[in-house]
Amino acid sequence: MIPKLTIVTPSYNQANYLEDTIFSVLGQNFGNLEYLIIDGGSSDGSAQIINKYKSSIHFWCSEKDKGQADAINKGFNRSTGEILGWLNSDDLYMPGTLLHIASKLDPGKSQVIFGNCLHFHQNDPEISYGSNLADRLTKKHFLSGSLIQPSTFWTKKAWEKVGPLNIDMHYAFDLEWYNRAKMAGVEFIYTPRHLSLYRIHGEHKTATGGDKRLREIARVYGLVKGLDYENAFNGLIADQEKVRKFLWLMERLKLNASQQRFVSFAKFYFKRWLSNVSNEDIRFMLYRLK
Repeated sequence: MIPKLTIVTPSYNQANYLEDTIFSVLGQNFGNLEYLIIDGGSSDGSAQIINKYKSSIHFWCSEKDKGQADAINKGFNRSTGEILGWLNSDDLYMPGTLLHIASKLDPGKSQVIFGNCLHFHQNDPEISYGSNLADRLTKKHFLSGSLIQPSTFWTKKAWEKVGPLNIDMHYAFDLEWYNRAKMAGVEFIYTPRHLSLYRIHGEHKTATGGDKRLREIARVYGLVKGLDYENAFNGLIADQEKVRKFLWLMERLKLNASQQRFVSFAKFYFKRWLSNVSNEDIRFMLYRLK
């Protein structure tokens, strides 16, 4: 029997992209789908777009909320599916994604499945790139390489075990949840398939989050690795100009993050912050600030 899937789309003033997202979900033609759209009270015509598809949407609302994480939690609180996922209102699923993940997850277990993603630029579609997350399966945490949110799904049992998204975060709540799931002993499964399309445009949150987004990532370092790591990343955020100059110098010296000399130089340049940080985390901390 095909398990029931719940997909939640949080949205706020994304009328330019929202209909594409709805098409990519409903166009999966998945026989046991529950689709919910939680809009934050948009003023750009989003409600009218959603209303066009109300006969195929199990629930939708347009009302003020406490942010994206709160909207997603609202959706999952209403969910009745055995497998869950959320798709932001500017991203898309690849054809056959829902059927694929339904065949891979066991609803009787606490599991997360993650796959690859195609990234494309809204204003220049010729600039695109794919991902390969195979190495994530061996990682103890997802700080030195995260999962890609629209290509990640989990069982209801996993959601109940880990708990809801942290509504005090607005940028790194997915990263925080994945790491919390890892720490809770949830099983992670990798599929090499490209499951989603991630749209890069001038207003997408990762590009516009600035220091606030980075500070939230520092909080996740604190959750997973302790206060030394949180302080280290916050210190590098404060020294961003120095970090960029360091990375420029490493490029001139033809040194990359995989080389031991790169790490040795980094520990010397930033000894105030990096003395208690592992080599792998040093590399990823620095390149997060590039």
